[in-house]
Amino acid sequence: MDKTKIGTFIREQRMALGLTQQQLAEQLHITNKAISRWETGNAYPDIALLDDLAAALSVSVEELCRGERIALPSADTNTLLSDVIAEVSQQKKDRAAKWLRILCLSIFSVILLAFLFFTGAFLFIQIYTK
Repeated sequence: MDKTKIGTFIREQRMALGLTQQQLAEQLHITNKAISRWETGNAYPDIALLDDLAAALSVSVEELCRGERIALPSADTNTLLSDVIAEVSQQKKDRAAKWLRILCLSIFSVILLAFLFFTGAFLFIQIYTK
């Protein structure tokens, strides 16, 4: 994959649709600077954005990755790329769920320890104040 070729393709498709970098960025929920980095060949689009970017530019994911229009997109390549994108998205969701579980367990542990501490202190006060 050639960053410059892909960037030029993204710019050409965006301009053909009459979109500004800002408008495309808003559709993808990213900054216009990210679009600029792609179009100048300084960075690749994030793999999780390929489906949405291709849809916004009215091209296939394969065309986007090749940086050029093709007569008929390969179903195998699109399926493979879609599977990879779905897997990356699922991994991000799994990672977020893992951190949420850790956070919930940590909060529960703190509450349990506080409860045990205060009940122990209460019992200690009751026993030794008599």
